[in-house]
Amino acid sequence: MWKPAAPLALALALSACQSSFVYFPTTGLEGTPSEAGLEYDDVHLTAADGVRIHAWYVRTAEREPDAVVLLCHGNGGNLTNWLGLAGVFTELGFDVLLFDYRGYGDSEGSPDEEGTYLDAEAAWDHLVSERRIPAQRIVVYGRSLGGAVASHLAATHAPGALIVDSSFTAIRDFAMENYPRLLVRLGLTYEYDNVGNVRKIRCPLLVIHGRDDELVPFRHGEAIFAAASEPKLFLALDGGHNDSYLVDAVRFRQGIADFVAAYVPPKVIVAEKEPAPTPEPVSASPPPAPQPMTFDEAWAWLRAELPEETSRLRPLETADGLLDRLLGWAAPDATINVFDRSCRRLALTRNERSLDGPIHLKTLVRGKTKTVSGDSIGFDRYITVVCSFENMYERTAAGWVETGASATGCADTVGHGLSEVSDTAAWYGGATVTISPKCILRREQEQRCVDGSVRTCATCERIGMELDSRDGHFHSAIAGVMAHLPPEPTPTDCAIPCPEDARGEALARVNAALGKVQLLQTGLEEHPTLFRTRAACQAYAKRHKMTADDRAQW
Repeated sequence: MWKPAAPLALALALSACQSSFVYFPTTGLEGTPSEAGLEYDDVHLTAADGVRIHAWYVRTAEREPDAVVLLCHGNGGNLTNWLGLAGVFTELGFDVLLFDYRGYGDSEGSPDEEGTYLDAEAAWDHLVSERRIPAQRIVVYGRSLGGAVASHLAATHAPGALIVDSSFTAIRDFAMENYPRLLVRLGLTYEYDNVGNVRKIRCPLLVIHGRDDELVPFRHGEAIFAAASEPKLFLALDGGHNDSYLVDAVRFRQGIADFVAAYVPPKVIVAEKEPAPTPEPVSASPPPAPQPMTFDEAWAWLRAELPEETSRLRPLETADGLLDRLLGWAAPDATINVFDRSCRRLALTRNERSLDGPIHLKTLVRGKTKTVSGDSIGFDRYITVVCSFENMYERTAAGWVETGASATGCADTVGHGLSEVSDTAAWYGGATVTISPKCILRREQEQRCVDGSVRTCATCERIGMELDSRDGHFHSAIAGVMAHLPPEPTPTDCAIPCPEDARGEALARVNAALGKVQLLQTGLEEHPTLFRTRAACQAYAKRHKMTADDRAQW
């Protein structure tokens, strides 16, 4: 039988032995890379605290790798369980350093959070100090728990790129979703904070997550992506937690190959012949630098390029004007009756910048006691549950007298943002977003110059746009395509510059002008949320043939 003291006892036990809830190592090795057809070096590292760590440096068949992947694996098994993934990277032209955390495989010690960070540091030092690999050629990759180890390493160093695959926002968030919250609050001290780490990184980020991940829900990957600054990409795969890179193998491989090609410096091949002599510089006046765009100029250009995508976007100041119009429904500190989609009455009081009032009221009377519970909701730029409340009363000769009150769950956003207000209705169908215009079709053409050298000219043929919501509730990511045209058959006079990339140059100026400017996205909800009168609600419902489902939603 469960007793009240049990959570505290279990929490203390969890704090003392939390590692056994987080790490599931297998000691000893059940194979080597050579048995999988891979060439490798057996490596032994020493962490900063003196613990000996075992690793493998696996080589690609390429003479010179395109990049080196530092692989931080998940919390189960050991190196031998990750040879398949290492093989994928070598087929893409990358060398791979995969290491076992302390307590895994042939590594000494016992795992804990700080220890895994020290183990990753030792692997990094081996690549940079012993193998003399430039930091910008290193791609730090982490899967599941290893995603947090990888992001911690990237936050304290400067790799060429970071890949976080199938990982959680923070281990505490993950634990809260899978274990009793009291136990987690009292007993878990590990952080493994991906969101905090990616906010500190200064390298390109690729977040990968399986849509059907049954262990770490897809929203964790979305939240990690939302927390990071540009440049960043999101790769959504089919499949679950342990098999997405197998189920959706083509997209996984192509996504990583494109990401590394875009952001990691290319390998250097030593020329076998003497380089052509450098031509004498030609004295010429540099062209005047283009003038920066204003926000209005950038916004007008973007609307002309993407009329459909921008049709529901408008400057954020619009939302403040809409809120002023909504507040105009009532005098300051006055209470008014408005109506929801089901034409039910809501008594709302106008406060400084919102209309507030109770909803979902429930009354329970037992003898001489009464309990009234519900939610206090606020309508400002967002729909917000100000608090869930419960008030207790006792019957006396003078009537019901309040004896106690409690409030929980304060200030939770539960709806979209205010997007339109008329004289009779208000729509909460908007969101505060930032936009990132990008080139999504870029054409490259290699040209052979008359002096024997080769150059590449590129132009942006088409642009697209990514959206991120203010609170990271959603994002829309776009993937770019590079179209390689065949080399021109006749030599080119390369003293003449490449053709002007007008769209690409304008895009750079537009991004500089828009920056992180917030916009209001409208149209996320079709029907109004509030009506000023019941008659207006009934007339709208009849005219637009609102279904029961329409009227039941906020």
